[in-house]
Amino acid sequence: MKILQDNRQKNNKHIAKNRYFFEQSIYVYTSQLPFGDYWLFEPTTSEKATVSVNTMAGKFHLAPKVAVDTKADICELAYNICSTKAEHERFKAELIKAQEHDCQLVILVENTEGVSTLADLTRWKEPQKHFNQRHGIRRYFGSTLAKACNTMNTKYGVKFAFCAPEDAGAKIISILTKGAKNG
Repeated sequence: MKILQDNRQKNNKHIAKNRYFFEQSIYVYTSQLPFGDYWLFEPTTSEKATVSVNTMAGKFHLAPKVAVDTKADICELAYNICSTKAEHERFKAELIKAQEHDCQLVILVENTEGVSTLADLTRWKEPQKHFNQRHGIRRYFGSTLAKACNTMNTKYGVKFAFCAPEDAGAKIISILTKGAKNG
C-alpha cells in the first residue's frame, strides 16, 4: 500500500504514525496536498483526476475519494474552529476544497482524554494550562465545539473521528481504505 502525506506536517510530531506505516510496509510519499494530511496514493489517467501532485517519484494525477486531516489534540481542533476569524476561514477553506473535489474529508483528532465521539466531546473542557498558555479571553468548551463540528458536517460533509495518539496510524489507514471501498 502507498499513501501520500502532506509535506507541511511538523517534523518529529508524527513518529508513532510513521513507525506504524513502516511496520505495516506502507510506503509514504510526501507532497504538498491542497487539503488533508493523508491520502491513498492511487494515480489515475481518468478524466476524474482532479488534483496533480509532485513527489520525488514524479508528478501524478489523482482523484482522492477520502482524505484524513490530523489534529494533535482537541485544543488544536478548538483553535482551528473557535479562535480567530482568519483561522476559522482558513480551516473552512480546506473543507470547501475537499468538498469541491468530491472528496470525503475526515478530521482525525488524537487525544488522551478518552474522547471517541462527538457526544464524548460535549463533556470536554479546555485544560487550564492550555487556556493560560494561549492567554485566552474565553475558554473552549466541548459542547460549543461539538455543535460547530455538527454544523460543519451538515454544511461541508466533513466527518470527525477521534483516537488515542498511539492508534492514529492504524486509524488513518482504516479511514483511507474503508472510504476508498465505499466511495
